[in-house]
Amino acid sequence: MISSATQTISCTVSRVVHPREPFSDGQPRFCVLLTSIGKATGMLPFYPEQGMRLKLTGERREWNGELQFRFSRALHDAPADPKALLDYVATIAKGVGPKTAERIWADYGADWQAHIDDLKPSVSLALRRTMDALAANKARFDLTVYMVSIGGSPRMADAAWAAWGENASATIEANPYLLATLPGIGFKTVDGDIRRHFKIKDEDIRRAVAAIDYALRELMEQSGDSVVRRDALYSQFHDLGISRTVASFALAKLIRAERIRYIGMDEVTTSTVAMHEGDLYRYITDNASGGSGATPPLPYDAIRDINDVVFDKSQILAIAAATTNLGLTVINGGAGAGKTTIIKAICRILEYRGCAVSLCAFAGKAAARLREATGHHASTIHSMLMYSGDGLGFTAGNLHGRTVIVDEASMVPSALLYEITKRDPERLILVGDQAQLQPVGIGSPFHDVIDRLPTVVHTLTTCYRNKEAVFAAAAKIRSGEMPDEGKSAREEFAVRRFDSPEAVHAFIEEAVKAGEIDFDQDLVLSPRNGEGEEPAAATVKSLNAGIQAIENPHEDGVKFAPEDRVMCTKNFPKLDIWNGTTGWITRVDRDGKPFFLPDDADSEYDEIRLGEKEQQQAIAPAWCLTVHKAQGSQYRDVYVVCLRRDAARLFDRSMLYTAVTRAKRKCVLLTDDGIDRIIGAVRRRRTYLQLLFKGEA
Repeated sequence: MISSATQTISCTVSRVVHPREPFSDGQPRFCVLLTSIGKATGMLPFYPEQGMRLKLTGERREWNGELQFRFSRALHDAPADPKALLDYVATIAKGVGPKTAERIWADYGADWQAHIDDLKPSVSLALRRTMDALAANKARFDLTVYMVSIGGSPRMADAAWAAWGENASATIEANPYLLATLPGIGFKTVDGDIRRHFKIKDEDIRRAVAAIDYALRELMEQSGDSVVRRDALYSQFHDLGISRTVASFALAKLIRAERIRYIGMDEVTTSTVAMHEGDLYRYITDNASGGSGATPPLPYDAIRDINDVVFDKSQILAIAAATTNLGLTVINGGAGAGKTTIIKAICRILEYRGCAVSLCAFAGKAAARLREATGHHASTIHSMLMYSGDGLGFTAGNLHGRTVIVDEASMVPSALLYEITKRDPERLILVGDQAQLQPVGIGSPFHDVIDRLPTVVHTLTTCYRNKEAVFAAAAKIRSGEMPDEGKSAREEFAVRRFDSPEAVHAFIEEAVKAGEIDFDQDLVLSPRNGEGEEPAAATVKSLNAGIQAIENPHEDGVKFAPEDRVMCTKNFPKLDIWNGTTGWITRVDRDGKPFFLPDDADSEYDEIRLGEKEQQQAIAPAWCLTVHKAQGSQYRDVYVVCLRRDAARLFDRSMLYTAVTRAKRKCVLLTDDGIDRIIGAVRRRRTYLQLLFKGEA
C-alpha cells in the first residue's frame, strides 16, 4: 500500500457505490464514491447525490492494486459564482434541471437567490431544500471536523448539533463541559482530551459545576437513592482536585440555576428527580381510593375458563379492588402467590365490562411470559409508551379511560412510572413482589407506596407452591432464614460449597462441558459484572468468555457467529428489541452483520438483521447474566454464584431471593460461606418520594 502526502482536491460525484441506500439521519457512514478524480472513500454524515461537488482532504493510496483517494474530511464545494451556483444546484435539485436554470437566470440574473420564492412552487421548494441542505451539511460536517480537532468524535458532534445546531462550536468554545450534559457523553469523556485541548485547570468553575452534576448523578445511579447527603457529594471531589470551597460555590450556582434542589439542610436531589417523584406523589395521593369497602360479587362467567381456579380471600379482595376502584391499586405477593393468575382474572373481568386494558412489564422477557400465561396482549412499558429511541423520548398520547396493569412493578424506577402516571390512566394496577430487587435506576416507587400508603395495597397471603423445594427455599430467604436443601415432586434446591471463586468458575465450566446446562432453557447468574481486561473468576464477563469458548468458540477476530447466546443492552424501538432481550445469533451475512432471533419470537423466521453499528455494539454474550438482567424471566435450571466477596456491596437478601425465584425446576447456589451475610443484608433506598409521604420535603 503506497501513501502520498495529504492534499485537498475538488471533485464531482458521479455515482455512490456504497452504501446502496440513501441515509438522512446525520450519522456518519463509510462511503465509496466514483468521482471526477477517480474512486474516493471515507466517512460522510450525508448521502452525496449524483453531480454533487465535494472538497476532499486526504491521501491517494493504492489499495488491493487499485488507486483511490482516502479522505478524512469532506465539505460541500458549492461554486461562489452566482451562475455556476445556479447550474450546480439545478443539477442536484430534484425536478429542476439545466433548462429551468437557464430560464431562472434569464429572468433574475445574479440576483436569482432572492427570487426563489417567486418561482413555480415545485421548483421553489426543490431549490430551497437543496440550498438549505448545502448550508446545513457543510456546517454540520465542519462541526465534526472541529470536534475531532479538540479531542472529540463524530458521535459527539452529532449530539452537539442536535442540541445547539449552528451555534455548537461557539457554545463549546465558551464552556466545553456543557458537552457533558448531552446524551451519551458524560463528564469523564470531556475531562480527558477535550479538557487538555482547552488547558482547563482543576478548579475552573466550569469544571466544578460539571463535576457536581456528574457526581450527584453517579451517586444516585449507583445507590438508587433519589436524595444524597451533601457530605457524600463533597467526598467525591478529592480525587478530582476540587476544593470544598470551589465545590460549595459550584453547588450554589447549580441551585440558583434550579438544576439541583436542597432537601432540608443536608441533602440534595436534582430538579428532574424532584419533578418526577413530586408528580408521582401527587398522582398517588390524588388517586388513592382508600380500600375497596364491601367486596362486590365477582363475575365468574367472565373468568370461568381460568382452569376452574378457586380464589382465596386475599386474592378475591385484590381482584375486587382492582376491578372496582378507579385510580391506584397495588397488589403485592411473593413467588407462587398467584399474581399472574389474578392478572388474568382482572383482565377478563374488566374486558367483560367493556374496559380498555393495557398490560405491560418492564422487561421484554416478563412481557412475553405474561402474554403466554394470560392470553392477553402484553408489551414492555417502553413499547406501550412508544419510546422513540431518537431523543424524543416517549411519544404515546394520554391514557385517559384505560386501565394500565404493570407486572413486575418492583422493577420500575421513578422516571418510568412517572411517564405512565403523567398520561393519567383511569386505573393503574401495580403488581409485584416487595421482596424482589429494587429497580435498576433511581427511586423505588413500588416499595415506597407499600411502606407509606397501605390503604391501596392488597397483599396475597398464600403461597401455592411452598411445598415445592425451590419455592420453599425462596420463602425462607424472603423471611430472612437460611434455606433448606431438598427435592420435591417437581423441584430441587441445592447448595454446593467451594473454597474459592476460581473453584466455582471451574465447576460451572465443567458442568457446561458435561452438558448439564442447556442454554436454551437454563441460566448461570452472577452478581458481579467483572471489570478490566482480566476480570475476576466467576464474574459475568469471565464466565461468558469461558462458556463461549466451550459452547461456541470463535475464530480470531470474529465478533459474531451462529449459535452465540446473546442479549441486547439498548432499546431499539424500530426493531421491537428492548434492553434485556435475550436470544441467539442465527447467521452472519457476508458483510459481518449478524441476524438476531429473540427468545420470545413467534417463529424462526422472525430473525432480525442488525445492520447498524450501534445495534451490533449493543449485543453482549448472555451465557451468564447479572441477577438484575434476569429479573422478570424464568428458566428451567438456574446456577447462582453466591460468594462472600460480593456480599458487602453487591449481594443482599432481595438479590438472592430474586435469583432463586428465576428457577422453575432446579436452583443451585454455588457458595463459600457467604450465604449468611447475604441473607442478613437488607438495604432500603432513601427517596424524595418517601420524604414527601412523611412530610419532610
